[in-house]
Amino acid sequence: ATVYDPLGLIAPFSIRSRLILQSLWKEKLDWDDPISDHHQKLWNKWLADLFQLSNTIKIPRCLGFAKDRSFELHVFADASSIAFATCCYIRMIDPIGSREEELVHQVSLVTARARVAPTKTESISRLELCGCVIAVRLGCSVALSLNCAYENIYYWTDSTNCLLWINASACDIKTFVSNRVGEIQDFSRKENWGKVPTKENPADIPTRPPDIEGLSVNDLWYYDGTLSINTWYYLAISINNTNRLNNVYFGPVSGNTVVYNNQGTINTSNILESNANIISIGGRDVSGY
Repeated sequence: ATVYDPLGLIAPFSIRSRLILQSLWKEKLDWDDPISDHHQKLWNKWLADLFQLSNTIKIPRCLGFAKDRSFELHVFADASSIAFATCCYIRMIDPIGSREEELVHQVSLVTARARVAPTKTESISRLELCGCVIAVRLGCSVALSLNCAYENIYYWTDSTNCLLWINASACDIKTFVSNRVGEIQDFSRKENWGKVPTKENPADIPTRPPDIEGLSVNDLWYYDGTLSINTWYYLAISINNTNRLNNVYFGPVSGNTVVYNNQGTINTSNILESNANIISIGGRDVSGY
């Protein structure tokens, strides 16, 4: 038997069952061996939640397409020691004038994917890179279905290491990383990758799966409101043309001034005129950071 969820809309819930099965697999039990009380309790809890699913979770499916309304795809990626995940949102926009004056009509979850981490131990950074790979695959698949231009797909991760790898030459890094970075660079634009705070990253939810009650009240998963309020921008800078990311700034933009970490300001025009190597500069909407 399977849970029918081809779009992955309940990925934070379904990943729990796969984590239980992986844990049992690690114990090398035979087919007829009884499982431990701990695993029995986990399974019974998941099964009880499954029968409550239809009464607890309500998923809006209207994406808000309309004539003269443009849209963007925003794909998030994240990983933990037990799982890595990605989720794709569509951001419907009613243009008014300049980008600062645009009106966000609606933000909706389109599809998501979550996978258990391999049994072979890997670093969190490598697992986050695997999350970035499935994010690109998912973004391309949704873009093809919705006839969305690749320049309108924005990718988000909370991993600074992944951003550095994505902006590096694939031939200069180790094979595991190089193979995945090569695929990311082939099917996405470097300038469309950005860093998002972990607390604002909806892909973090399946990597630390909540129970059904927690998922039902989690607005970040089904409606990423951070994509519809207040224009905030990120600025990732590598000083003196090195491959080390020395400073990452987040904050609203006013003219050439970026407010970062709610602690100070930095003038972007001065940075652009300095010897700093700009890795990426772009924007997203968040409710607060």
